[in-house]
Amino acid sequence: MEPVVIAILVSAAVFCVILALIPKKVMNKSTDYTKQMLQALEGDATLVAAPAAAGDSSILKGGSLTSTLVTRAFFALPGAKRLYPLMMKAGIGDQVERFFIVQLAVFALFMFMFRAHGIVGIILSLMLAYIIAIWRVKRRINARNMAFLAAFPDALDMIVRSVRSGYPLSGSIRMVAENTQAPVSTEFKQVADETSYGSNLIEALMRMTQRIDEPDVRFFVVMLTVQQDVGGNLSESLSNLSGILRKRRHLRMKIKAMTSEGRATAYVLGSMPLVTFGLIYAVRPDHLAPLFNTDTGNMMFAAALGILALGATITWRMVHPEV
Repeated sequence: MEPVVIAILVSAAVFCVILALIPKKVMNKSTDYTKQMLQALEGDATLVAAPAAAGDSSILKGGSLTSTLVTRAFFALPGAKRLYPLMMKAGIGDQVERFFIVQLAVFALFMFMFRAHGIVGIILSLMLAYIIAIWRVKRRINARNMAFLAAFPDALDMIVRSVRSGYPLSGSIRMVAENTQAPVSTEFKQVADETSYGSNLIEALMRMTQRIDEPDVRFFVVMLTVQQDVGGNLSESLSNLSGILRKRRHLRMKIKAMTSEGRATAYVLGSMPLVTFGLIYAVRPDHLAPLFNTDTGNMMFAAALGILALGATITWRMVHPEV
């Protein structure tokens, strides 16, 4: 195995370990605390509903995926069963074939790039293709969740007006499913269909929190759960929750505006070393030859990549605070 390949693999492994430790232990303490408290409230309020919600994400998902040769090949791969729940959260659970074909094309591209490295090239191509697949799915999850949260307060207002007009809660949820746009309509339609097929409303909403893993949705489910247990004015509670969620959205938008300069600076500073390296390599490749041809150069090149990746990750976390 070539020294430069070993150096890159070691650098990638160290970076992955640091990346796994820093965000969970240092940067997300407040968010973790909020999620833990919400989960505790859900556990206290839904001792009966929680076991059912811990299973499949939907009682309707059994027939939603067509079994084809491409689909069977996808699920035969290691890691596919972990990836598919994320695809369900991203709203692309019924697009397995297209997703798998795109990833095969990505893998073939990396195989062509690393064709001279033999088995190491195959392993590296598989790793990069899997990382890109995870990145694509998580990007779709984030975009879908943000679109849901943007329209969620309006959906709650529609439920409030329906309840005040005399509609039952289940009918109000069905009305939201029929009169809003995706992904709100998709999720509420799933809840309405599950309740129509005999599922408990709270259980269906708990499953929705698994697909849309956001504190705002958990607030909604916890409030409905407590309201069912102890009673109260449902329309007033939902109206107050809608106002709180709007304030949270405004806070997120304000933070995004305040950190826009920091994000632009991070993009420029993060891209400068890569652009400079590419320009030098295009003009004078022999000037960078020691980085690839000597052990010391390999170690320096791997260390530089690791430091760049770690700095970019920390900077990204700093300019993308969670609310």
